[in-house]
Amino acid sequence: MKFQIKQRIAIVSTLIIAFITINLVNINTVFSASVDEQANVEIFLPLINSHSQTVFGMEVINPSSSSIMQKAEGSGTYWVRYNAFNWADIEPIRTNPPTYNWNAVNETALRNITTSDFRTIGLILHTPSWAQKVQGKTCGPIAEEDLAAFGQFVDALVRRYAYSGFNVRYWEFFNEQDAPWSLIADGDSGYGCWGDSSDLEYYGGDYYAEMLKVAYPAVKAVDPNAQVVLGGLLLDCDPEHPPQGETCPSGNFLKGILRNGGGNYFDIANFHTYPYELSGKIVDETHPKWEHRGGILKGKAAFVKEVMANYGFSKPIFNGETAFNCPEWSDCNSNLERFYGNQASYVPRLYSISKSIGLLGSIWYELEGPGWRYCSLLDGNQNPKLAYNAYQFMTQEMHNTTALGESFDYSGVTTYKFATSSKYIWIMWSTNQVNVSVTLPSNTTKVLDKFGNEISWTNPITINDPVYVELSK
Repeated sequence: MKFQIKQRIAIVSTLIIAFITINLVNINTVFSASVDEQANVEIFLPLINSHSQTVFGMEVINPSSSSIMQKAEGSGTYWVRYNAFNWADIEPIRTNPPTYNWNAVNETALRNITTSDFRTIGLILHTPSWAQKVQGKTCGPIAEEDLAAFGQFVDALVRRYAYSGFNVRYWEFFNEQDAPWSLIADGDSGYGCWGDSSDLEYYGGDYYAEMLKVAYPAVKAVDPNAQVVLGGLLLDCDPEHPPQGETCPSGNFLKGILRNGGGNYFDIANFHTYPYELSGKIVDETHPKWEHRGGILKGKAAFVKEVMANYGFSKPIFNGETAFNCPEWSDCNSNLERFYGNQASYVPRLYSISKSIGLLGSIWYELEGPGWRYCSLLDGNQNPKLAYNAYQFMTQEMHNTTALGESFDYSGVTTYKFATSSKYIWIMWSTNQVNVSVTLPSNTTKVLDKFGNEISWTNPITINDPVYVELSK
């Protein structure tokens, strides 16, 4: 992307402001909805709809593709999560001094993310065979005697990729590490599989903290302003309120991290959510394992905040992987047209809730199609699906907004309210996906569907699918 001189000055100014902001923020301070507004110092960039809302993110599988990156840019996303660093490939053999195969890293992809001005979340995965605590488990924990070697690797990694045109400033350590190694057959699985199913009390989280105690200082010694991201937790269910017949021991993984002092060794907490369709309905707030806490999104966020608070911490939180999916056992597989409509409907639900409860970001998995369980924003030919169009409009509509929270003005309708300097925006949908009649306020100026098309309306209006209601101040 080429900029004129004035635009380059704007970018430099943005970086200076961002540097000052980062140094003023205590890492143990909650990122409330106002954090999104701190990031809005970037609104004078030429593409004003890009990167203006930190809540919007996506995982990109192949950032080295210019056409894929054009789709990412066109979406208006802020974060790009990239599975960038495979330790097992970079250091397959331990030598003294250590040698690293940097050819195993797709540096073109990393440069493309930086060139497009996204914020890169660099994911570190896979333990080489010589460093495995559980032999044969590439996804598993690092042997205690090799933690120091991992620290050396992290030091070298950050020195190479924190600057010099790569600008990786967010480092995520492993993925879904509360999955148990005893149940993961594929050593190269995308799971983190640090979970110890024999440890019902903390599920191995205390040992993951030992890794953080090595990795965190290594990152900060090279780049004090970098942010260490906890590997995204699966959080299958709530150990404080388990479903009937379950005990949910893996949910204690975060407690294990914090109990062993790990709370001082990460900056951003992280969990994953995958709502789904069943019988034509969106299953999030009614998710059977998280309904008691308000749904899979609000429930997991509340659980993570609660556990951290119990140990004296309050940190920013990512929803590091999320998407609306069609499980193998669901009837949506035989009605994909209906599913894709519901998937697009979930986009405004996901991001209005995420922004309102103060998440740092929700990372849609994934951009490229066909995707796992039809989750992707693009189809198999890499053309936009309905969900991509809904995402694209929402980044535009929510530009430079402040979250005002959830409103309970209308029975049977979920409403989240936002404000800009000139108007209010309400995002509304039928809570149970049935038609609900409501009377909008007299200062309503416009009603838009989930794709941004203006809807002709009169009071009372029927609400079902998500709509954006604009009101004058």
